[in-house]
Amino acid sequence: MTREKEEKKHPNIDLIRWMFPDGQIPDMPLEEDARISLRQLLKSDYEDFRAAFPEVTLPVTLTDQTIHVFNQYNKPFPQRVEKTFLRTDDDDEYTEYMPCFRIPHPQGFEVLVYWKGGLMDQQYILLTVDKRGRIIARLVIAGIKSDGKYIARLTAHIDEDWIIHMTAGKVLAEDESTYDPTSTYALEAEILPDGQIQIEDTDNLFQ
Repeated sequence: MTREKEEKKHPNIDLIRWMFPDGQIPDMPLEEDARISLRQLLKSDYEDFRAAFPEVTLPVTLTDQTIHVFNQYNKPFPQRVEKTFLRTDDDDEYTEYMPCFRIPHPQGFEVLVYWKGGLMDQQYILLTVDKRGRIIARLVIAGIKSDGKYIARLTAHIDEDWIIHMTAGKVLAEDESTYDPTSTYALEAEILPDGQIQIEDTDNLFQ
């Protein structure tokens, strides 16, 4: 689907692009050369990264307010670990990271979720990571973003069947009490037994 057709198909294309910042087709896995291999780093570095995530059990719900709970109970990433695994050239002095939780999957890989915050842009990022420390898949599943005119929110609920139920919508920044049902849509994603993430387009946004 071309960008022009996408924009005509759904008014929330800005939210869609936010959820898929790398231009991924929603139901496609990461390309092999896009995978992040952590094996090149010292094993102790990865263990320090992994240890920053407290283990939890399903179900889990994430909203833009949940970060206050993580800030209260979780310890920040060690500076060395944050620089090694998370920091990018696009980050600035306002960019922050916080480990949220880790969930072991019965098939042997793990699900890690961390929060990335910046000015007018906060994201919960989910990773599936194999036993060797290689990232299998990555997806923004919740957060909040604003361009000054609108505030876009994305919430997520991960149930016991490894289904991620996501709801996205936007309101006017000057009047958050205004609710427009046409600006809300739902997506579901399933964490598959091999660690890939398959998107179910419940609102037919990509048809």
